[in-house]
Amino acid sequence: MKHFWFPLVALCVLPLPVAYSTWHRYMTWWFWRHGTVMVDNTAHGFIHQRFDDSAVLITRTDTSPRQSYLVSLFGRKTLIHCGAWSAPRFLTFPIGDVNSPCSVFSDTASADSDQHVYPENATLVVQGNTVSFTTVSGKHIQAAW
Repeated sequence: MKHFWFPLVALCVLPLPVAYSTWHRYMTWWFWRHGTVMVDNTAHGFIHQRFDDSAVLITRTDTSPRQSYLVSLFGRKTLIHCGAWSAPRFLTFPIGDVNSPCSVFSDTASADSDQHVYPENATLVVQGNTVSFTTVSGKHIQAAW
């Protein structure tokens, strides 16, 4: 009977830190959105949207490794390349506020930067549920959800 209590206690206690972190915004949740990511008019990728709809992660799958871009949707629109990190194909996943994988402080001059396709920030256009931009290599990326 003592083996019965351990899983029950773990099931009740483990959600508490997750709920606390989410409530106090130490962790944000990203949800997969049904939509399309077009790279030069060909579908390649997937989209995740932040739980409060303030940002999207656009992941293109036409390159190896995959490339993810973080786009803020409200206020000053910004476009950030996520570097070596790319969003997982999970339906939902959390990102913590400490050492975030996509931030303006990421190292864009890393040793493997020749594998990354950086965006031209000046080309960012956000209209409703559509985001489009061009990369430095000339690829046109458009995401709609």
